[in-house]
Amino acid sequence: MMKAYNLFFIFTLCDRTAESARSVRGISDSNRLRELQSSMDITFTGICNFENVLKAYNSENVGNGKEILAYQLGLPGGSNDQLEAAVNSKCREANDANQKVEFSSASNRGYQFDKNFFDGGTKWNQEVNIGNEGNLAIDAGRIPHQEVHIGNEGNLAIDAGRIPLFYENVARRSQVSWPAHITNFDDTPSCSLRTVMCCWVSEREGKNGPVDNSDVCLVDLKKSPRSNHVASGFTVTRQDNMHQAHCNGFAWSSDTGHFTNRFKGNSLFYISMYKNFYQNSYVKNIPGGPMCGCIEQMPIVTHADCTETREGYKFSYDGTNLTSSLDIEFAPCSNGNDLSSYYDTLVDADGATSAEKEKLDTIIVGEGNCKAATDKFLIDKLLVRSATEAPTISPAPSITPAPTSLLGPEEKGYCVRSDGRDQNSGVIKLGSGNFDKDQCISLCIDYVIYTGCEVIHNQGNKGCYVHTDEVARGNSVGNHWCWIK
Repeated sequence: MMKAYNLFFIFTLCDRTAESARSVRGISDSNRLRELQSSMDITFTGICNFENVLKAYNSENVGNGKEILAYQLGLPGGSNDQLEAAVNSKCREANDANQKVEFSSASNRGYQFDKNFFDGGTKWNQEVNIGNEGNLAIDAGRIPHQEVHIGNEGNLAIDAGRIPLFYENVARRSQVSWPAHITNFDDTPSCSLRTVMCCWVSEREGKNGPVDNSDVCLVDLKKSPRSNHVASGFTVTRQDNMHQAHCNGFAWSSDTGHFTNRFKGNSLFYISMYKNFYQNSYVKNIPGGPMCGCIEQMPIVTHADCTETREGYKFSYDGTNLTSSLDIEFAPCSNGNDLSSYYDTLVDADGATSAEKEKLDTIIVGEGNCKAATDKFLIDKLLVRSATEAPTISPAPSITPAPTSLLGPEEKGYCVRSDGRDQNSGVIKLGSGNFDKDQCISLCIDYVIYTGCEVIHNQGNKGCYVHTDEVARGNSVGNHWCWIK
C-alpha cells in the first residue's frame, strides 16, 4: 500500500508541474506578443540599409531586434534576404524625391522677400528687440506680450513663426530644394566651389553684436552687383581697426548623389534662417556684400565656422504599420568647426579638387593673412598702398577735417560723368549714415586712389562714397553733395 501511495503522489506532482510550466509559457508568449506589437520609434545616423537598421533595432531591443523588425515588416521568421529587400524598400520611401519641398515655403513671402533677406534687408533683419533678455526660440509664445519690445513694427516671433515649424517638420524630414533662382545661389560657374557662407555684423537683441569669429579683409563689390547694386569697386579694411563679423558656412560634394549635395537646401535653411537668425538673433550683412551667398560672391575673411548636415532616419511602428522617414541632424563639422579645413576632407574623399581648395583659400584666408590677401588684390589691379592704411568699412569716431584743397569746391547733386550720366563704376562705399562732410572728405583723400567724393543724406543709400573712375561734376539732385579732384 505504501508503494502505491508514493507512486500516486509522484504522478500528481508531475501533472501539476507540467500544468505550471504551460501556464508560465503562456504568460511568456503573451508578453512577447505584446512586446512585438508595442509602438516604438527607432532612429539612427548614417546610410539607410539593412545593416544599419538591424544594428539600431538590436541596440534598442537588447539583441532581439531582428525578431521585432521582422514582425513589424510583416515577415515573422523571414530570411535575411527577405528582410533586406523589405528594409531597402522602406529606405527608398524615406528618400522619395517626390517629397521635395520648395525652399520658398520656408518664409512663404515670395522671391523678392527671400532675395532681400539674403542681402541683409527686410524687416527680419531690421527689427531689433530692446530690453528682451531671451532669445527668439524662447520668445516665441513664452514671454508675455508686454515684456517684448520691438524697435520697429511687428514681433519676429510672430512674423517669422514659420521658421521653427519648418525646421522641425520639413528641414529635418524632407529634402528642401536649392533656390537657384536667387542670384546669391545661382548654381552656375558663379557657385563652382559648391560652398555657401553667411556673415553677420549685428544681432536683434541690440546688445554687443554677434560672437566675433572672423575679420573682414576686403569687399570686392564687383562680385555681387545684384546684391549691392554697384557695378564695380572695392572696400579695404584698415589693418589697425579690423571690421569684425560672425561667419558660418557649409560645402557639399561634387557627387550629385551624395547626401551633402542632395540636401544642400536643408543646410542653407538651417544656417541662414534657423540657427543664426532665429536662434542666435544674428542679422545684417557686411556693407557691400550679401549676407549669405555662394562663397565666390562673399567678402574676403579670415575664418568661417562650419556646419555639417548628417544623414539620419526614423523607423516608426504604431502597433500595426511600420513607416520610415528622414531624421536629419545639423551639427558643427567634425573636423573642428572650420569651413576651410572641412573642404580638405572633401578633397580627400574626391568630392572636390585641390585647385578648388586653392581658390577657396583666396576667400577664407586664415588668421593674420588679411594684409597679404589685400596686397595681392591691389597689386592685381596695379595699385599699391599709400603710406596711410586704406580706410575701414566703418568710419572712425572722430577724424580731423582734411584740407579741401585736395578736392574741388562742393557741388550739389551726385557725381556724374562729363556726359551727365551717373557714374556707377569704381564707386566704393566707405560708411553708412548721414556722414559729416569733412569726415567723408578725409576718408576719400586717404584712399589709395580717388577721383571724387560723394555724400548722401536722408535716404536708403545714405553714406560716404569715394569715386575711383571718371567724374566731372555734381548734377544738383537733392540730398547729395559732390567734390571733384
